[in-house]
Amino acid sequence: MKLTREFDVAAPRERVATALCSESFQLEVERARVEVVSTAYHVTERSESSLCFEIRSVEYKRTKLGGIDRSGTLDAVTRCRWSAKDHALSWEYAGGAGERVKLSGVYRLHAGEVEGPTNVTYEMNIDVRIPLIGGQIAKLIAREFENTWPRYQAILRRHTAGRD
Repeated sequence: MKLTREFDVAAPRERVATALCSESFQLEVERARVEVVSTAYHVTERSESSLCFEIRSVEYKRTKLGGIDRSGTLDAVTRCRWSAKDHALSWEYAGGAGERVKLSGVYRLHAGEVEGPTNVTYEMNIDVRIPLIGGQIAKLIAREFENTWPRYQAILRRHTAGRD
């Protein structure tokens, strides 16, 4: 299943890119997820043209149908890569479901006139390989994303306004 959304941010593309890759933004977004118990930001590679970082989280387990199970936790990591050439931040999530659930996506930044706004196009891929109930779980993940999308936009807009 693929989701695509877009919105504008009233800031230059470089400021949006800086916010997207910042520790404060990434941790605030991650901590807003109800299943996250704790999280940390780690830079794994930095160069003139790219930045690679990981968001390492401890999350509550999920039930077979994707609900939150607070009886235990698991480790999850989201690996992110910023490409200055492509003006894109790609990510891949690896959680407790292993190879059965794959989540990935990319944020593409498109410059507007002179100093903004910046158009942000977001694509998310949800691949759930669980017989019989995989489609239901993919729809649950998509619904959770849709529910958090307005909050995500608000956090990014606040961080690009320089009030973080």
